[in-house]
Amino acid sequence: MGLDAFVRCRCWQDGVVTPPAALAGLIVLEDEYLGLSVPWEGHESLHNALDKWVSSACSHEDMDLVCEHVGNWASYRGLQRALGTMGWEHFPVLQGTLPNGNGGCTPASSAASALEELQFYTSHAVMGLQAVLCDADTGEVLLEQIHAFGGLNVFADGVAYGVDLDGFFVQKEGLELFRSMAFNAAGVPGTPFGARNLEVRSRLEDADVYSYTVNALVRLFEASVASGNPVVWC
Repeated sequence: MGLDAFVRCRCWQDGVVTPPAALAGLIVLEDEYLGLSVPWEGHESLHNALDKWVSSACSHEDMDLVCEHVGNWASYRGLQRALGTMGWEHFPVLQGTLPNGNGGCTPASSAASALEELQFYTSHAVMGLQAVLCDADTGEVLLEQIHAFGGLNVFADGVAYGVDLDGFFVQKEGLELFRSMAFNAAGVPGTPFGARNLEVRSRLEDADVYSYTVNALVRLFEASVASGNPVVWC
């Protein structure tokens, strides 16, 4: 789950590909998706034929120039928080165009400015401290603070646990049951850490923290600039 997006190729727009004769004159663009001007009911075979054609009409899979998983909601909301921490005045286009849910699109006219703002972010980002839960003996990071959800990471059977700068904690129905900066996991039922000695440490966040999401956005906006087609969020 999370946010995905794509940018259509221009093969249909520019007449590089020709649809089957049965679909001639029926293909339309609806909310940036290729569809038919006739309803599904009573024309099921035509709609199935369109789906089949789109899947292999050109060298681009499903006629998408680029299709990206932008990130899960935790990482995406974390990037939005990071941009806000740095100051939305540096990111007016991203503030106005990054979606808060699945759906919508960003016009190609905004893509170049969005790329400039992402470059500014990667060059200047230092957002503050992030808590991490580590194996006290090896230093392995087992859990990272997710600012967007108040530090909560995992939810199961009404129990949630997470980490923030005040320690690792366990909650049930909003009531805090446990919190510690250093402990042995064997004494905390319901966690997947075995009998390790654990401790909470802090590290400085920078642009690399959200590099997966940033890189996906860069590829999408670059494709939008190249094609003149919008980024479609889904």
